[in-house]
Amino acid sequence: MVEAAEAAARVDGAARGVLNYWVKSPLADPLGLLARSLLFPKMDVVLAQLGDLIVRSLPTLFLVLLLHFYLKAVFYGPLEKALADRKEATTGTRKAADEALKAAEAKAAEYEAKIRDARGQIYKEQEAIRTQLRQQQAAAVAAVKAHSDGAIREARATVAAEVADATAGLASRGEQLASQIAQAVLAGRP
Repeated sequence: MVEAAEAAARVDGAARGVLNYWVKSPLADPLGLLARSLLFPKMDVVLAQLGDLIVRSLPTLFLVLLLHFYLKAVFYGPLEKALADRKEATTGTRKAADEALKAAEAKAAEYEAKIRDARGQIYKEQEAIRTQLRQQQAAAVAAVKAHSDGAIREARATVAAEVADATAGLASRGEQLASQIAQAVLAGRP
């Protein structure tokens, strides 16, 4: 309470000094200042308290500003640097992964092309081997056919010779049988 009364007395004294100044001044507006002091008598007290509060809060303000710059330099600066390094490393890793993926895809495409070429070569070789085997089989079949044709010709010639011999033998035997039958028939006739 005592402080408030002292502050009010100081403000009151200051207000009187200002009032005297304005009254003595040729540009003075004593009614306006007087009206203000009459209408808002506690405003001077509030302004005085506000000024005192600002003066008392200056050390805290300086400490907050000091803390702000200290944290910015000591904490946030390295933190931002670490985040930037992390982002750079992540970006670098992604780029390396993308490049490795592209290289792997290129290698896979190259291997597939080589495998396709190798399969084509194998198919060509297999076809050549099949063709060669077909030719060998055809030659073997032709040789067997020629041999069998020769054997058939020989067998036909042999059979023809045997048939001719048998026919000749039958003809002579037929004559003998005919003469024997004729003799038997003639001999049995009385």
